[in-house]
Amino acid sequence: MFIAVAIVVGLVVGRLRGGRLANLGDTAFRVWPMLILGVVVQGAAAFTGGRAVAVILLSYVLLLAFCAANLNHAGMGVVLVGIALNLVVIGVNGGMPVRSDAIVAAGIVQRGEVAQLDFGAKRHLEDSGDRLTFLGDIVPVPGVGEVLSFGDLGMSVGVATVLANLLCRRARPSQRQSWEGSASTP
Repeated sequence: MFIAVAIVVGLVVGRLRGGRLANLGDTAFRVWPMLILGVVVQGAAAFTGGRAVAVILLSYVLLLAFCAANLNHAGMGVVLVGIALNLVVIGVNGGMPVRSDAIVAAGIVQRGEVAQLDFGAKRHLEDSGDRLTFLGDIVPVPGVGEVLSFGDLGMSVGVATVLANLLCRRARPSQRQSWEGSASTP
């Protein structure tokens, strides 16, 4: 949900800054199949049973490779950092730890109901054995009923920034136009 909101925000901000949606079609991304594969692999993780965390980590590696190859786009570095933060905390904990206080603060369930939640394959209720819990899902988003990590927030800001900047980018003059323009200048 948070990435969908980031996409909408990026598009709206880009349009408000005078950007054009047509610029998105003119954008070239390197190794773009890794983005598609990373998203598909992450979605497929729900169907892999006990190997779900390994599959999720693989999806993050694919997404990191896509981001690294496209650091020339403003904001992509922020997306890369957000993904890396989530990769680290999931990797060291065998899944994303979710803080129970954040679940309650987000309005997902009442305190006594937290233990009955199904966290799926990617997440688990934070416990004393978890490490780097400050990178886990600890940021409640009331009204939406979500708990986010700082990595999620970074990805969201980065995605919105990338889109807003892509909409607003100016077409570069061709080399010939640049040369002719400088040749006619006294």
